[in-house]
Amino acid sequence: MAKNVDVLIVGAGPTGLAAACELLRQGITNILICDVLTEPLIQTKGSLINLRTLEVLSNFANVVPELKKRGKVLDKIRTFSAPGELVGQVEMSGKIHSTHKFVSCEQWYTEKCLTTYLTLNGVSVLRGTKVLDIQYDNEGFPISELEATQGDGVEKFKVKSQFVIAADGAKSGVRKQLNIPFVGEVLKNGFIACHFSTKTSSDALDSLALTLCLFKEGFAFSAPMPNNTWIVAVDLTAAQDEFVSDQVDPHGLNVLKEYPKESLEKLLQNRLGPGIEIDKLIWNSHFRVNQRLAAAYSDKKRVYLAGDACHSHTPLGGQGLNFGIQDAVNLGWKMSLVIKKMCYHDLLLTYQMERRNLGNLLVEGTTRLQKAASDRSSIMFHLRNNAFPILTSFPYFVEVVANTIGDTIFTYKSSLTQEHWRKPYVFPYLFMRRRQNILRLLTARVKAGDKCRMELMQSVHDTFLIKTTGFKLLIFEGIPGNTPYSQLNSYQKCIEFGENARNISKGLITDTFVVKKDSKEDYKNFGVLGQCFFLIRPDGYIAMRCEPLEMDMLRGYLANSLKSVQVKCPVKYSPIVGDWVLYIVIGVVGTIGAFTLKQLWK
Repeated sequence: MAKNVDVLIVGAGPTGLAAACELLRQGITNILICDVLTEPLIQTKGSLINLRTLEVLSNFANVVPELKKRGKVLDKIRTFSAPGELVGQVEMSGKIHSTHKFVSCEQWYTEKCLTTYLTLNGVSVLRGTKVLDIQYDNEGFPISELEATQGDGVEKFKVKSQFVIAADGAKSGVRKQLNIPFVGEVLKNGFIACHFSTKTSSDALDSLALTLCLFKEGFAFSAPMPNNTWIVAVDLTAAQDEFVSDQVDPHGLNVLKEYPKESLEKLLQNRLGPGIEIDKLIWNSHFRVNQRLAAAYSDKKRVYLAGDACHSHTPLGGQGLNFGIQDAVNLGWKMSLVIKKMCYHDLLLTYQMERRNLGNLLVEGTTRLQKAASDRSSIMFHLRNNAFPILTSFPYFVEVVANTIGDTIFTYKSSLTQEHWRKPYVFPYLFMRRRQNILRLLTARVKAGDKCRMELMQSVHDTFLIKTTGFKLLIFEGIPGNTPYSQLNSYQKCIEFGENARNISKGLITDTFVVKKDSKEDYKNFGVLGQCFFLIRPDGYIAMRCEPLEMDMLRGYLANSLKSVQVKCPVKYSPIVGDWVLYIVIGVVGTIGAFTLKQLWK
């Protein structure tokens, strides 16, 4: 008889462990994690933990404090065009959309922190175990056949689960079983990544910075690591890539061989600066980059891909581990609502809508950047090194760069992203209606789909987002004179609206907070004038922005967009607003005015 679990997770790397952590946080405890390795792999690999990843890891007790205790906190990006020639420096303090800063730490230690969280909560990893096959039973649930190696013995057994999460890496066996194409290309030239200690100093080795070296010889980046060590990645041309064998891989390319320590040292001196000597080589890898994206993130039933199993790309920007963990959290909270029968299975369709869109941007964007960074032509070299100092002098450019690397600038576009604006009547609210349109269409504001930037809020503590695991309702009382025909014209009534919303949500909304009308900075930072609410998802993104407070619109969102099992919508749901009436009035008035002026001119 098959063992029964709610979720089978294949792969105990950062993505699989993070998926288990999020499921556990959401109350799903019947989880089985399996991994083909008999012991955790001690490797540096994914070492840059970015802003958004630190935010989601903050939901798991003690994980982020432990990472920051061991890791190095980075607060700037430096760029060199030649040894000692600094062409740009980006100071990230005050420009990042987060309360965190970048942290560099070995991947094995990140896995250790996540494993500790799981172990303390009663979830362990079944090691030395691989998935042989996945089939569906008559009820439509996946039955996975597993093979576990214990000592000299091998045991085969079956696991029945509600869902399977395949986080088994770029060579995912599950993805291959599902016949999901992994579309893309292999970059012909090799890359070197190495983690080492050195007693020599170099401008390219800064203990507080991510450093980019865009030399004529090629591209390299370095970052400080724990215990006064460094991680460096270097791209190679075919001529520079001397260590290859005569054997050919499945892509028709020569198999790469390991770089000797002496050759690595010469390479680092050429690509970072003279004088660098490797004291101890901790880890190194000689590899080619696969730029690939899975054609689908699931089998359209109950098996889902996450992390490297669905996207593979250059190490430029250090996005691999980060995107994988964010995949896991996005999938985890949605899957938990389906398992708890609070939402219908259709909710999980939004996982691919949201994460594959970003995965596509990631693969395409890093491919373009890598080709530009690796371009050895004189034209590209001068363009890079003359443009960068100019661009970094603009604060907006610095902000965009820092938050793109930090993954805090991305927005979600799916059926879970909705806005509702009720239009004030043209008479007597014409000017109020104009202000609303200017705010909605032209003003910088927090929109549905954006990350909820709690660091901007002065009246709400940032722990509001992690206080409980459900949806949060952030209500703005409204600045007087900006909310017509509202019946909720007092702070107390806004509080009552929040309580009623929590009741009708049937457990989906777990916290509410009302921002008072005199909290001017909060209104300015969020781009709010009139009375409105923001519905915030369990992962900290804005699900819905609604102005003014309308319970039917909230109920409609929960029933139709979130696919709630228990919440029903008694009215027609219309989350999108188009203000054609006002534009027609303005057009008619403008036409009449122009005609009148023309006649007078005659």
